[in-house]
Amino acid sequence: MLINIDPKVLPYEDMDYEQFVDEMKKRYRLHLDTGEVETIIAKSPGASLHAFASLSDGEKAKLSFSMTERIKFIEGKFPGIGYDDYITIHVMQLHSQNLGAKVHGPTNIADLLIKEAFELAWDATSTPENGKVKKFNGRWR
Repeated sequence: MLINIDPKVLPYEDMDYEQFVDEMKKRYRLHLDTGEVETIIAKSPGASLHAFASLSDGEKAKLSFSMTERIKFIEGKFPGIGYDDYITIHVMQLHSQNLGAKVHGPTNIADLLIKEAFELAWDATSTPENGKVKKFNGRWR
């Protein structure tokens, strides 16, 4: 499932990447996938994979977004109704122009996951507007 996002809607330059990654990990037990960035770094003269490995996950996500225009998460769990019940999240990806999810389950779960992930991204990019903090909770305020 994929939704398009106007790049003007989320001010990525103001995003608290640490907050966003932490919430995605805490809420969905997702793992940040930095394989694409590591491949780019490995092929870049003078770049250090060791230095990249020492970064926090938020810093890795920010660097990933600046290099590839995306943040990719893999191998998560969407909570179900029962205590040990969950839906497997294969991939969750925030791109500069879209947000997508691939789950092992019904499309409506992917829809809900995308909505919740957008809200987490929105919260992490909240900026002051007329003395208030704007937020997205299913509707614009």
